[in-house]
Amino acid sequence: MAGIKLFGIGVRRSDMSAEDFHDYWRHPHGTWGRQMSILRAYVQSHQIHSEHLGPEQSRRECVAEMWLDNEKDLRGFHQDPVYAKYLHDDAEKFVDYSRAIYFPTQEEVLASGPTAGRTFNPGDDMWSPAVRPYSVKLLHFVGPDGDADWASAEDESLSRSLQALRHVRCHPFVSAGDPAPRFRGVQELWWPTQRAFRAGVAAAPQALKRLISAAGDGVTLVAQAERFL
Repeated sequence: MAGIKLFGIGVRRSDMSAEDFHDYWRHPHGTWGRQMSILRAYVQSHQIHSEHLGPEQSRRECVAEMWLDNEKDLRGFHQDPVYAKYLHDDAEKFVDYSRAIYFPTQEEVLASGPTAGRTFNPGDDMWSPAVRPYSVKLLHFVGPDGDADWASAEDESLSRSLQALRHVRCHPFVSAGDPAPRFRGVQELWWPTQRAFRAGVAAAPQALKRLISAAGDGVTLVAQAERFL
């Protein structure tokens, strides 16, 4: 999808249980969020535990992904009527605002589906996160002190080894006068199910380690991605 993708990375309030946090983010917050007129797509990624990642995986429990047409809409995001009326104040009810991170990016799609000739799991050749309400994804945000060559020529082959069906790299969107971006970039890999993710990592555990190495002060998590718009 062309335009700008804005990530919002959050942490739940310390006085809220994980179950209540994720429920409240879905509704009413997500119900309101999908009504923002400037959004072209809206996905909530809810962190789920993976034995393949360390304890830092739960440091951030939610990643909102919001697609906008252009920089004007990005700059005016907080003036959207729905955001101003419902979402800004509501977020304080479940998110620790002091630790929130917003990161505007532009996408580079490396793989948009399975390659011809590979052995599919049932339905893989018809699957796309764009038309499914749920998917499982790896989100890997590379910190500013991470590997400067985080976008490697071998990335696509690594994701193919992991049997991911989609792979996107997101690069910082920065205009003149903006502060330095919080991350160098993002790797996003999709699987249809948690079972498919586990099978992919079991098939190529070193590929996962290589893909998420040298992130520095970054954020890496596995999530259930829920498409709201």
